[in-house]
Amino acid sequence: MNGRAREGASVDVEALLRAVDIFVGLKAPQIARLGKLATRRTFPAGVQILRRGDSGVALYVIASGRVAVTLESEEGGREQRLGELGPGETFGEMALLDGGPRSANVTALAPTECILLNRWDFDGEMRRDADIARALVPVLCRRIRELHGRVLRYEPEATTD
Repeated sequence: MNGRAREGASVDVEALLRAVDIFVGLKAPQIARLGKLATRRTFPAGVQILRRGDSGVALYVIASGRVAVTLESEEGGREQRLGELGPGETFGEMALLDGGPRSANVTALAPTECILLNRWDFDGEMRRDADIARALVPVLCRRIRELHGRVLRYEPEATTD
């Protein structure tokens, strides 16, 4: 891809990656290498991009469009919307590090173009350049602290018997 998506509107992949919070600590040559590994995918509105429980193999950076992040109830059927994401935002980042199962569903709300970094390529870059892994640590720690704060503030609704 040489740092730029092909077909249709041109997306500056390196600029997009540079703006992603987990990559802000990376230097230009590191971003350039990641940009060369990136691939582009487009999804029509209504398509489920990720399904909770599926294997995680890539990080998605939204270049254009909008997605909904949802969870189904344990009983099935009811779906809870956790949020919406748009251009410059990411989903699936845990897959870059652990390849574990997806934690939520992600569905395109509009035609959506994403830039993908797969786990194997990213792992190779982290092995080649340990500074990439070191740059991720503060961002991931901040996210864990934010999540911990939200959990501490959560108060379940009172129930009546």
